[in-house]
Amino acid sequence: MKSSQKSFCSSIFLFCLLVAVASLSTQTLAGIGWYVTIYNESSSDLNISSAGNDNWYCNDFCGPKTVKAGQSHTFYTEVHGEDTAIQGINMNGVHVEFYTSGHAHTGTEIVSKTLYAPHCVVDEGCHCGEEGPTAISTSNTQAISATLDSGSDSSCPGSFGTVQAGVHYHP
Repeated sequence: MKSSQKSFCSSIFLFCLLVAVASLSTQTLAGIGWYVTIYNESSSDLNISSAGNDNWYCNDFCGPKTVKAGQSHTFYTEVHGEDTAIQGINMNGVHVEFYTSGHAHTGTEIVSKTLYAPHCVVDEGCHCGEEGPTAISTSNTQAISATLDSGSDSSCPGSFGTVQAGVHYHP
């Protein structure tokens, strides 16, 4: 191989390596993504508003939203990247909180699951590892029930969309 071809190949290899490292760095900066499906099991509209957060991007919960009677809607929200974080919402006067790693919360915890995320080591590959607890609490356990899926030791989908939550409003 000529030296100009070697130089070109080396340049391409370095470029690809830099792109791969930048891509991995971007992914590690992303927080834990939550897809929250809210099921309005009442006969009236469900008005949802943000009720504050700590180390959390509110995303779809930033502004007021409405879920029509008998309908459901999926919202995206994301942890800011900190170990402990919380996002609160109000739903027709009922307070609900999504949180990680035992963050202080109000209300009664109604579901908690361990979060699993991918851990990759050079020359060893990737495996799913525990990241700590995820949970949902509410001020009214009669009006709210919830489900939570945050992966397992054999299935961890990554940062964006790691947590799938279902919140049922049935006053």
